[in-house]
Amino acid sequence: MTPISAEAPKAGIGSIQLFSLAIGAILGAGWIIGVGQWIGAAGPLGTIIGFAGGAIVLSLIATCYAELGTRYPRTGGEVVYAGELFGVRVAYFTGWFLAITYIAVCAFSTISIGWIVEALIPGFTGPTLYSVLGEPIHWLGLLAGIGALTVVIGISVRGVDMTTRVQDLLLAAMLLASFVFIAAALHEGHVQYIFPLFAMDAKARAWPGVLRVFVTAPFWLSGFAVVSQALGERANITHRRMLIAVFLAAINVACLFYCLVVVATSSVLPREQLLQLSLPAAGAFMNALHSMLLGKLVLLTGLLGLLIALNSVFFSAVRVVYSMGRGRLIPEVFGRQDRTYPRAATLFVASACLLGTILGRGAIVPLVDATSIVLAAIYLMVCVATWRVVHRTTTDTPGASRSVRLLLPIVATGVTCVLAVIALMTPWQESRQVIPPEILLLTVAALLGETFRLWQRRGRAKIEMSDQRR
Repeated sequence: MTPISAEAPKAGIGSIQLFSLAIGAILGAGWIIGVGQWIGAAGPLGTIIGFAGGAIVLSLIATCYAELGTRYPRTGGEVVYAGELFGVRVAYFTGWFLAITYIAVCAFSTISIGWIVEALIPGFTGPTLYSVLGEPIHWLGLLAGIGALTVVIGISVRGVDMTTRVQDLLLAAMLLASFVFIAAALHEGHVQYIFPLFAMDAKARAWPGVLRVFVTAPFWLSGFAVVSQALGERANITHRRMLIAVFLAAINVACLFYCLVVVATSSVLPREQLLQLSLPAAGAFMNALHSMLLGKLVLLTGLLGLLIALNSVFFSAVRVVYSMGRGRLIPEVFGRQDRTYPRAATLFVASACLLGTILGRGAIVPLVDATSIVLAAIYLMVCVATWRVVHRTTTDTPGASRSVRLLLPIVATGVTCVLAVIALMTPWQESRQVIPPEILLLTVAALLGETFRLWQRRGRAKIEMSDQRR
């Protein structure tokens, strides 16, 4: 069997481009859509605590990614790690759910892009085409999402150099625009609007809201992991300290950005009015500061962020499918390289993203929650894999040094277990349905994955028997 860890052709991705991919995938995950939900669930300080806790957990997990990325710097990331340390079946399901997760994030981004474009051009949304989970889909938002996906596909087929170049430009523009509206809010905002600092539930408890923000942190801060998909296309040898620096910088810069956005948005409008807005981050500036220009700037900033995320995550989704094809976990056609890009893998991911795009806004919350569950499970696999590889390769290391090397993956495994349990319990606690939509989505995905795996294995067995008869 072809090794799962087969490498892609080398390109010239450097440390700055790795950071750009990571921070872009994090910051572009849709904060402009989520900020109202965060403040409504946990309050400003509750949201900051939830994100800070999530950043600490993901920083521990990031050290595990750096350890494995240094040892296995190949295209495929988590698929490679699972295949090297747990075998083909675990590698298959890791790749399967990771691809679904990345595709879900791409769909989230395209749906959100359509939402923002409709807000930028009010009155031109057109008639309702259909509804999903009670949310109408209009032609303007649908076309905007599909158009953004088409642009990203065009960038992707031009190769990794074009992907990273566009990423750098979009990220610089987004950070500049973010600085302008955050500075305006901090200057013109009112401290009293930030109070109360926490949002209380029906039983006057603050912690459920903080926990709600904390448990979705893997979704909002997970972009750092896209770096592991690009290591096979890095021109020079990767060092663990460099990877740790890239990961931690991306996570902590993103966490700081989210906290500043929460404070800025909370300070410009009273809470009751803020939460009534469709897009609080932009609506607050328009209503409270009487500045249509600032409101449009916030929307454009969010649009840039979503394009950045779509560019990063689409790149990663294609690499996951490509690596699975190279390892013959799925049909080998997906592992073929056509000049600057893997054509079959790109077409597959693009088609799946298109299907996700047509679901509209009603799919956003289930997509976020289901993705958080999958990411927590994948993080747990990475932490356990790190412990195994460190334990295996440090048997001759002096006791004190070995204990230090083993401590981080052990701690990371423990906190990730807690995160995974909370992520799995949250949909059951909040859903009014017998079986939450998130659980249904994951169940269907697991059944489809197992069916496809058995079909692929059966087809491969027939080919091998035919070859033996010849």
